[in-house]
Amino acid sequence: MSDYIELESNVISERPIRRTTTYPNPPHILGTVIGNLKIGQVAEARPNDSYTYLNDVIVNGEMLAKKGDKWWKVYKANVTTLSEEGWISEVHKGLRRLNARLVSDTPISNPHVVEVYIDKVQVFRKELD
Repeated sequence: MSDYIELESNVISERPIRRTTTYPNPPHILGTVIGNLKIGQVAEARPNDSYTYLNDVIVNGEMLAKKGDKWWKVYKANVTTLSEEGWISEVHKGLRRLNARLVSDTPISNPHVVEVYIDKVQVFRKELD
């Protein structure tokens, strides 16, 4: 990915990454845990792959999500690629659980240059990213 969102835990505990479920739509909060974001590690998501709840979600009288809760579709976590689609909450039940920041892999503006000289004559030159 040339650009991605880096997600890092904002709480002193592991953050569960959950499987997609069929309810609510789109579902993130009721799925089983398929991985964990450990303290000090980061998860990666694409900039446009997030979902923000537009309304509260209440099931059988229990508040499962609040309006404004935000979830990210995770592609990498704990330095490995997930074997299936997973979601992790940035904001859940109104509380921020992750810090998110955009990371760019754009080339360095001043590339490193390798030059080889033999008897004061340049025989090789290459710019490296």
